Amino acid sequence: MLNESSQSTGEKSLVSYPITNFAYDRSDYDFGVEPPAAAPPEFKYDVSQVQGTIKEISEECLGIYTKAHKEYAHDDQQPFRNFESIADQLGMSREKVCLVYLLKHLHGITAHVDGLEAQREPIGGRFRDLHNYLFILECMLNEGRMNAG
Repeated sequence: MLNESSQSTGEKSLVSYPITNFAYDRSDYDFGVEPPAAAPPEFKYDVSQVQGTIKEISEECLGIYTKAHKEYAHDDQQPFRNFESIADQLGMSREKVCLVYLLKHLHGITAHVDGLEAQREPIGGRFRDLHNYLFILECMLNEGRMNAG
């Protein structure tokens, strides 16, 4: 319950509330103004939208891989040539080299999640590269398992 007491100060009528000792000028409020429109409903993915997004991203990843492979590997018969070359130079496995590339993009995504949005590469590109390095690493490990047995 509010106990209003009016005080007249010149042309303005102030209303004060004794409990809070708060006063305001009623003429400062235009009650004929429409309240702001409600925010649009929050977007939520459903299962089919997630599946469609995964399919679209997978197709983008394949296109990126195909283009990058031509640029880096220079040989359709040796899909891991660039990783093997760097591995030889650094004295580590091709899988470790791939993991370093993968972790670089994961680090960028982590920074984005932590609030750093100003990066040299759009976040979507980092995700696509991360997906591709995961695919490449899995293929390398599969090849190693097949050759071990």
